[in-house]
Formats: sequence, C-alpha cells, structure tokens
Amino acid sequence: MNSVTKKIVALTLDGVPPERACAALAILEGRTPERNGSSQAFWDVKQAMSQCGGLSRSQLWKMRLAGLPSYKVGSRVLFKPAEVEAYIRGN
Repeated sequence: MNSVTKKIVALTLDGVPPERACAALAILEGRTPERNGSSQAFWDVKQAMSQCGGLSRSQLWKMRLAGLPSYKVGSRVLFKPAEVEAYIRGN
C-alpha cells in the first residue's frame, strides 16, 4: 500500500480506536491483524468455507443472510472464527 492510500485510510479512520485502525490497515494490506501482540484470527470467505466442513459459497452467503456475523472491509468479507462457531452451535 502506498503512502497516499495510507493517508486516506488514516483520515477515514479518524476517531477510531488505534487497535481497530491498525487491524483495518492490516486487513487492507493483506496481513492478519494483531491484537495484544498475538495474531487476531479472521477468516476470509475461502477459509470460512473450508473450516466449516467444505461449505459452498452460496451456503455461506445464506448463513450470512440468516444472521451469521461478518465484517466487510473494502471488497473483502471476513469472519471471526469464534462467532462462526457460536452461530453454528446455535443453529
């Protein structure tokens, strides 16, 4: 990511807590966000499909429509593993 993009991201994230801003920047750069010095796990769509026993993309999207928590960062859709597991256990 070039310096102009970083400045735009910084301006967009004005007022956002630093740890969330750093996580968002890491995601945009294609890295895994870190929290408290350890890796904060987010799954992208392919990882979520694989970790959920080989779900198809359409099955995952139906789960999103039914309430599976997800996070959209730019064009990327991300999932927190703990939230996916809790959703599956609850349904």
